[in-house]
This record gives sequence, structure tokens and C-alpha cells, in this order.
Amino acid sequence: MFTTRGVNLYASAYYPEEYVYEIILDIGILPNLQRFVLNDPIIRERTRVLRVNDFDISKLRASNKNILQISEAVVFRGLQGGCKNIIPDMVGVVGGMNHLSTLCFVDCAEIECILDTNFESKVDDLIPMLVELRFQLMINLIDLCQGPTLQVLPFFEKLEILDLKYFPQLHNIFPTECKLQNLKIMSLSYCKSSEVLFPISVAQSLLQLEKLIIEGCDELRHIIVSNREHDFNASKEITQAPMDSHFLMPCLRDVKIYDCQKLESVFPHCYVGGLSRLQMIDIWNVPQLKYVFGECDHQHQLQNHIMLPNLENLKLCYLHEVAI
Repeated sequence: MFTTRGVNLYASAYYPEEYVYEIILDIGILPNLQRFVLNDPIIRERTRVLRVNDFDISKLRASNKNILQISEAVVFRGLQGGCKNIIPDMVGVVGGMNHLSTLCFVDCAEIECILDTNFESKVDDLIPMLVELRFQLMINLIDLCQGPTLQVLPFFEKLEILDLKYFPQLHNIFPTECKLQNLKIMSLSYCKSSEVLFPISVAQSLLQLEKLIIEGCDELRHIIVSNREHDFNASKEITQAPMDSHFLMPCLRDVKIYDCQKLESVFPHCYVGGLSRLQMIDIWNVPQLKYVFGECDHQHQLQNHIMLPNLENLKLCYLHEVAI
């Protein structure tokens, strides 16, 4: 279906895609366009949505005004055109994406990193409204950011949803200096991550995190660990962590961890007191897991039971060495 009603434009997934490309390249003929949904289910909350397959983004270099510049949610599958990163390469070709809040990439082999900080422009000037980032099947993406990290810190601070699936070469995810105070949902699946997901400096900023989902990350050993380089001894980290850090992840409700072959620990026991809203823990097939809540003595065990008043579901399956 394709209709235009004044300022509204709709094109279903069955509409000829070459016509959608023409609309993307030039919206000069629709100067009053306010709402559009192209190749995506029509959802009332979304007003400017675009899904495009195998698009050659280099064609936008000859376009003065394109639909990507005013889009709020964009899904690229198989993006082409020579862009090795999103910022500055892709956004520079588009000509700015000031209204974009949701960005998704699927099977885009040319992308090697999200942010390349070896440039002068500020991230906030290029994608100031971005809060949701989803990636899937990114076989050549190595790092989320390359170069000095100072310029990318505002980018991480605004993120609310981060979903990463099938990154065979991805190593470090978060710079140790970054703060994730607005992140609500974190999902990491089948990624070649480092041994630690959150350095303690990053974990302490997760004040809004509600859902944590980790699946098939075979190199991951610890969810949280201190900033000491090359020290991944969970027991040392647990005993030396300050007890006044109980505010860690105070909004966390759901934890799901599946098929992580080397994972040894989830939460250091001294942080359990801050998990007062935790409702569900679901852990399957983590054969090396030793502790869900760290290595506790009897004093801390009683305290931990009191500090989890909302825990309703605890599922621990196919765990060979676990101690709660």
C-alpha cells in the first residue's frame, strides 16, 4: 500500500523498493512531509520510520535533501557505499541526522566501528537525539569506538537501549571512562567480547538499567570487575570492593544469561544490597559459573537474602559448579 495524504506517506514492505530509494534520495517534491513509514510496520508511536535493504549510501552525495535527514528511526540491512563507520562517515554523507532516535544495522559488512573520534566534529552535533542502538550480524566490526574516547562520552551517556548480536570480532565494548546513567536495556549475544563486560567505574553508572541479557559470549569471564589492569581474580575483587557501593544497578529487574562457557561470576556480593528491585534471574548452560552473588561468608549470606525482597523467579540450569 502506498498513499499520500497531505503530509503523510506510507509504503509497505511489498511496495517496489526502487521507488522507496527514489523517495530517500530526494524529498524536495514533498516539502511538507511530516509522517512516513517505509518498509516497516506502521506503529503509532513512530512518526518517521525507514527500513531499507542493500542501499548504496554513496548516492546521497548528490542529494541536497534526503529523507534520512529527518528520520526518527532507521533500519539498514546490507548497507553499501564505502562507509567504514557511522560517525563521521555515514552521518557525513547523509548530511546530519538531527532527529534520529533509533538506529539499527543488520549484516552491514563494510562497517568497522561505530565512532571514529579522529575528527574534529562533536558527536552531539551529528546525532544529538540518538538513544537506541541495535546491531546484528556485523562481521567486521571490531570496536564500538576508535581513537581518543573523550569525544564519545556524551554519546554513551544518552543511550537507553543497546542491543548487539553476532559480532565475531568485537573486543572491548565500553571505554572505562564512559558513563551509562540512562541505559535501561543491555543485550549482548554471540559477541567475541573481552573477559569483563563492565569495569566497576562503568557499572557504578548504571543507575537506570532494568534488563541485562547476555547470550553465547564464550570469552566473557566476569560481568563486573575492578579497573585494575589484567587482574580478573573475582575473589580479590569481591573482598576488596567498598561496601558503600551498594547502589550498583538499583533499577535492575531482569537478568538472563545463556550459553557463556567461561563465565565465572555475575555480581560481587557487596553489591547485592543495591538489587532491591531484582525480580528474575535466569541462567542456563554456564558450566564454569562459580557464584551468582560472589563468594560470600555466612554474615553476608543472611544480609543478601534480606536485600532481595522482590526476587520472584530464580532459574539455574546446567550449571556444574555454581554456588548462589
